[in-house]
Amino acid sequence: MIKKILIIHRVSGVPLLVMDSEGSELASSDVLLSGMMKALEGLAKELGIGDFSSFETSDAVFLVASLRNVLVVLLLDHEGDVEQYKKFAIEVAWSFEATYRLENWDGNVDRFSEFKSRIISILERTAWRKMPGKDGELMEGVEGYVVYDRVSHRLWYELNVKMDVVALINSWEAALGELVEANDENFTYVFAKSKHTPFGAICILNKSLPEREVKRFSKLSVFISENAEKSILLPEGTLKAAKLLFGEDAVKEAREYEGKMLLEALSYHENPLAFLDLIRRMSVRGVVSLK
Repeated sequence: MIKKILIIHRVSGVPLLVMDSEGSELASSDVLLSGMMKALEGLAKELGIGDFSSFETSDAVFLVASLRNVLVVLLLDHEGDVEQYKKFAIEVAWSFEATYRLENWDGNVDRFSEFKSRIISILERTAWRKMPGKDGELMEGVEGYVVYDRVSHRLWYELNVKMDVVALINSWEAALGELVEANDENFTYVFAKSKHTPFGAICILNKSLPEREVKRFSKLSVFISENAEKSILLPEGTLKAAKLLFGEDAVKEAREYEGKMLLEALSYHENPLAFLDLIRRMSVRGVVSLK
C-alpha cells in the first residue's frame, strides 16, 4: 500500500508535491522525510532517465523513479510490491513533466497542488488488475464484457473494441440502480451490480441486437454479479431432467466445471458468456444449484 507520494525537483531537491494516503501514519513524520531527502541527494546524481531505485527502513519501503527534471518517490508499507508500483511511479513522473515545464521553474510550488487529482486517476487505473486466463470467444452480437470485484479490484474481461475498462467501470459505478441499460452512438451497454456481493458485470452489445437479446444479457449480467464466487453443482437427482431439458452435451459441459466457481469459467472457458448463460438457464430450471 502507498503511504506517501512525493514529486521532487531533481536539481534543487525541493519537494514540488507531497501527497499522503488517507489514514497514513507517516503523514507528519518530518524526521523520516528529512532522512529520506538526505538519501536522495546522492541518488539524484546516480539515477539516469527512466531508472529506478529502492531502499528500506524500519518505517517504510522507498521506491524512487527518475526522469529528466523530477524524482517520484513512493513510500510503501512493508507488504507493498515494489515491482507492481514501478509502472505507476514512472507514469506519474511522465505525466507531471508533460503537464509542467520545469526547465525554467520559478520556485513556486503552489500551482502543482492541482496535480493530485491526476495522481488519483493514475492510481485508480494501476490498482485494477486483470485476472489471468486464456482469451475466449464472444457470443454473436457481443462486443465485450467486463466482470469486476470492487473490493479487491480484480478484473475479467474480453473486448473486441478499444475501450478504457477502468473508466467504463467508474462511470457505471456512479450510475443509480442495480441494473442499467444505456446506449451511445456505437453500442448498447448492460450494467449490473449487486447489493449483496462486491461484483459488477458489464456487457457491451452491438446495437443491431434485438430487444429480447438485450434482455437476455441483462439477466446474465445480474446472474454473474450475484453468483460470481458461487460454485456450480449438478446433483445426481437432477441429471435425468437436465439431459432431457438441455441435452447430453450441455450436461457434460456443466459437469466439467462442477465444484468450480463461475469466476473460473470466466478465466478458462473457451466461450465464457455462452457457458454462464447455459448455467443460468439450468439454474432457473432447477437442475443446477449454486452454493
